[in-house]
Amino acid sequence: MSSSAVAASGSPMPGEPLPASPYMTRKQVAAYLNVTEKWLAEYKASGPRFYKFGSRCRYLRDDVLNWARQQRATRH
Repeated sequence: MSSSAVAASGSPMPGEPLPASPYMTRKQVAAYLNVTEKWLAEYKASGPRFYKFGSRCRYLRDDVLNWARQQRATRH
């Protein structure tokens, strides 16, 4: 097992590297972005792009990182 910290649920700990797989679960994305899974589900139109595999949503790691970079707030 790698030396990076991973919660018992398999989700990355905040501030830790992303998982090796290019796909992340909603739970993993929520933990990484420090939002709830419910928030991701409710804001799927404006949140990170996701893919459906049957009834399961998966997010590409690069899509999550790119979306997060685009969320930079500007001061008015």
